[in-house]
Amino acid sequence: MGVTAMLETDQGEFIDIMLNENAYAGRALNSFIVPISVFFSGDSDHDSEDQITQWIYSMNITMDILNQCTHRLFHSCYPYLWDYGKNDYSRYIEENPHENISEDEFIHMIDMLDSTWTDALLLYHDVGMLINLFKVKKPVNTWWYEEESTIDELNALYNAIGFAIKSQVKNVRLVFD
Repeated sequence: MGVTAMLETDQGEFIDIMLNENAYAGRALNSFIVPISVFFSGDSDHDSEDQITQWIYSMNITMDILNQCTHRLFHSCYPYLWDYGKNDYSRYIEENPHENISEDEFIHMIDMLDSTWTDALLLYHDVGMLINLFKVKKPVNTWWYEEESTIDELNALYNAIGFAIKSQVKNVRLVFD
């Protein structure tokens, strides 16, 4: 079983992010997004920070450029399917008896997930810029970036966002399952 990425729309639909008719995207996106987002949040360990810094500079770009291309992408992510609203605490506890969170913590979690909604047009633009950046700068392969699979999955995401925009979707978010 692997990591699968889907695009959730503000119309309540999930769009599978497909590499082809038989393969889902997710593993390379997740492998890229997690360490780079942790890096930009300032929470990465020293070794990872050094590796990512060297990788960015090897492309002859500034950190600001990569951050601009990835900020909305990172903001749009949440790590698991979530089918609960603010009024669903009782149902959540009933369906997840092993969880021990208060109603206030539950509502805070809902608020955090609600904040991941991202303007589809802006995200589409950013993902396109990121793809072009990688195609032009040709960064070296690492444990978080592998040229072919990362670009293929970014292209699949780009296409899914484009499909959503054509369907009149305004906001999206990226979910990993």
